[in-house]
Amino acid sequence: MLNIFRRKDMVTRFVVGSILVFIALAMVITLIPGIMSTSTTDAVPNTTVAEVGGEEITSWELQRRLFQIGRQRNIPQEMMPLFIPSILDQMILEKITIQEAGRLGLVVSREELQKRLQQDPNLNLFPEGKFVGQQQYENMIASNGVTVAQFEQSYRDGMLYEKLLQVVTDSLTVTPEEVIATFHNENEKVVLDYVFLNPASFQDEVGTSEAELKAYFEENRESYPVPEKRSVQILYVENQKLREGTTVSEEEIQEYYENDKDNYRIEERVQVSHILLLTPDKTPEKVEEVKKKASDLLEQLEGGADFAALAKENSEDPVSAANGGDLGWIVRQQTVPEFETAAFTLEPGTLSDLIETVYGFHILKVMAHEQPFLRTLEQVKGEIQIALLEEKVNSGIFRMAEQAAAALRRAPDDIESLAEQYGAVLVAPPPFTRGDVIPRIGNSPSFMGEVFALEKGEVALPIPGPDGYAVPLLLDVFPGHPGEYEEVQEQVRTNYVSAKSREMAQTKVDQLTERLDQLGKKDLKQAARALNLAVETTEPVTRQGAIPSVGNMNALGPKPFKAELGEVVGPVLAGGGNIFYQVASREPAEEEDMEQQATAIQQRLLAQKRQLTFETYQDNLKDSMAAAGDLWINEDAIAQLTTVAP
Repeated sequence: MLNIFRRKDMVTRFVVGSILVFIALAMVITLIPGIMSTSTTDAVPNTTVAEVGGEEITSWELQRRLFQIGRQRNIPQEMMPLFIPSILDQMILEKITIQEAGRLGLVVSREELQKRLQQDPNLNLFPEGKFVGQQQYENMIASNGVTVAQFEQSYRDGMLYEKLLQVVTDSLTVTPEEVIATFHNENEKVVLDYVFLNPASFQDEVGTSEAELKAYFEENRESYPVPEKRSVQILYVENQKLREGTTVSEEEIQEYYENDKDNYRIEERVQVSHILLLTPDKTPEKVEEVKKKASDLLEQLEGGADFAALAKENSEDPVSAANGGDLGWIVRQQTVPEFETAAFTLEPGTLSDLIETVYGFHILKVMAHEQPFLRTLEQVKGEIQIALLEEKVNSGIFRMAEQAAAALRRAPDDIESLAEQYGAVLVAPPPFTRGDVIPRIGNSPSFMGEVFALEKGEVALPIPGPDGYAVPLLLDVFPGHPGEYEEVQEQVRTNYVSAKSREMAQTKVDQLTERLDQLGKKDLKQAARALNLAVETTEPVTRQGAIPSVGNMNALGPKPFKAELGEVVGPVLAGGGNIFYQVASREPAEEEDMEQQATAIQQRLLAQKRQLTFETYQDNLKDSMAAAGDLWINEDAIAQLTTVAP
């Protein structure tokens, strides 16, 4: 919200916005009960894995984050422990960053939070400009397993992260020379003649007789083990079932409100509109022209012109201009000082003089000015009800799952009646291996870790799932064994074709290399014709472009833009195969495109500088905190987590 006051470029808005979404989502993930098992085995209890400035990071939080990232990125289950150190480091940096923002006095007001939530396209709380309603907002948050208070706190933390980034990187600039160099680098083009030898293109030539496949299997028999499988039945206790039967009393709502009033206080605020004419990166002469235009607009407004109409036509703050200059409600410390002073000094309904800030010239109109006040119980009752309901559900669901698990241990043959008794869903997947996806559970390392540690007939402790707890009963174990040809025939066929096609492609690579050597690496087309290989020609392509079937140009490195015309380069590994190419022609950047691209390049370079600078800043904060003894990492716990079988 009010991005234009806190950024000197528009690209950073999107860069920082991406960081905000990632951080807010990541922090919310750690608050969602049921994301991951409390431990991958009984040997890994919930323990402190790190302390950051007095704040703990627990193994449960770390594993939840690991589980979520693993699902998002499709990380193989057996590889997930390898990511624990880097994920923990990211969680540490998040806490350090938020703590440093607090130390510097950076805050996010409720109005500021509300404005950002309103503008967040990922939430879509104002479709077609109309609020979906408080109850729907609360229901949406509750459906993700967190309370409104938890969600908004995590969102605030993301905004603090953004504010600190702005403070640290606000003085960075990009020189015209950097823009020019980048423009030429990105717009120079080459035309390449090329031969691409991709093993996939030889697959249709590979014969697959039964005798060949069996012979290949016998040569590689050890590569075809059949993994252990397990059969279970699962009582899945859903959050929603408990939620439907849970109520919140008026007395509980009243008590919650009385104990938490500070969270419902609204700061002093003003509702303000503005017209902004930008001046960053303009010459002194251009700045004077902008000032004159702003003065003309102010004169029109003082003469009775419509503020909203002039804002839509002239303001260079695109977000507010679309709304007739309306910025909504702002609070102190939300805007630059000059803007704040004018906004909180003006009487409602009055215009400001020209206000000059680092962004340019503003004309303000204050619509309303409110003193601090406390939101009433009636105003926040729905929000409190949702928060209390989720607290009850989160604390009660595990107890219910434990009761179901205990009952199942006593009477494993009564699983169907127990499912009905506890309102659970009975899940009976076919036998599965560790890497399979289980209905209602997904591909869960914690679930697999628990199930594959059970003995036949045992019942596991409740295991968190996406929307509840799973209580599995192990029915049978099908041991792993060396595969027989009939069991793995299709896998053998796939591997055989892949191996033979790679051999065929490599033979052509060797033959073409030999032929080019004979020609002094000067005639790709002649060498290709001798081997009956097709030569393709690219369109003029930049460093950021792509070659059909091969992929991005960056796979070829800088050589295409440095090689002599006519020089043949290759073989180069790219796109899953080998490419030989010859530089047919080179085209310099077209200078007339410079003006059109300069602003975007400048903004992108600035965003890159800011991100790199902020990462260095975070690392320095971490080093300083470690040196002061305010950062502690439980290496023993990390070692245990990274060595536990997934």
